[in-house]
Amino acid sequence: MRIIAYTIEISDKKVLLTESTGEHIHSNDFEELTNFLMEQYEETIKICWNLNETIAPLLKLMGERTCKRLHENKRCYYAPYNLFYVPDKVLSVQHIPTKDKFNLYGIDQYYPEIEQRMGVEKIAQLGQYLLQELHKMGLYPDKLTSPITIYEQCILSHINMPTRDDMPKEAAKLAYLCSGKLWIEAYTLGFFP
Repeated sequence: MRIIAYTIEISDKKVLLTESTGEHIHSNDFEELTNFLMEQYEETIKICWNLNETIAPLLKLMGERTCKRLHENKRCYYAPYNLFYVPDKVLSVQHIPTKDKFNLYGIDQYYPEIEQRMGVEKIAQLGQYLLQELHKMGLYPDKLTSPITIYEQCILSHINMPTRDDMPKEAAKLAYLCSGKLWIEAYTLGFFP
């Protein structure tokens, strides 16, 4: 899996989006910047350092009302894009007509001891290091939303664990009969003299 890191900042009253491949774009057009982020690379995870700080200049281009809607609902539509956002974790943008999509993950959650901002090359190195360490543990994720998402994708999704639907009906009745009748359990409400 390949890592591509991004930084986004304001420069000369425009948004400067820099990629760890060496490419960059300098614009105030949301669609142009988003299309740059949507460039398709085979087997790639797109990352940034602090997701909230990184995407703020980009989201400001959508306007305050749309940003509020995205913050409150965690998803919104901004023609022609569907956006999904989990603060500090992931921004997902899908171009509706073409179905092109990108996910941008914040990796500062994996390095809580590092607080300073850094360049795009250093972010890419930390991303590669994170993937190497995960590979040593036998984990091969294709998203970096959170540690538990990695665990769920690489471990839990491959385990055949029983669910309540697998339990025989008689077992539920026997479990109920074994339950204690504590004073805090109320199966019937009311006064009974």
